[in-house]
Amino acid sequence: MLSILGQSFGQIIATTVLVSYTEPLTKMGNGQASVIGSIASPMAFNLIFAVAILFTWTIIFAALLAKNYKFTKP
Repeated sequence: MLSILGQSFGQIIATTVLVSYTEPLTKMGNGQASVIGSIASPMAFNLIFAVAILFTWTIIFAALLAKNYKFTKP
């Protein structure tokens, strides 16, 4: 179940962070720099990594607190 949740929400969070933190992509031509687009900044990747670590530790903590159930035969 956690894998399904991670696959669902992970892409949304990563895309949101990558789009939010961008820097201009420039090209030099005729001695001038011109902006030709934008790319994700290194800060975006650092934030994605930090969020992933936070969720990982949260899940580990929750798993340690969870009670293990054993199925018995009726």
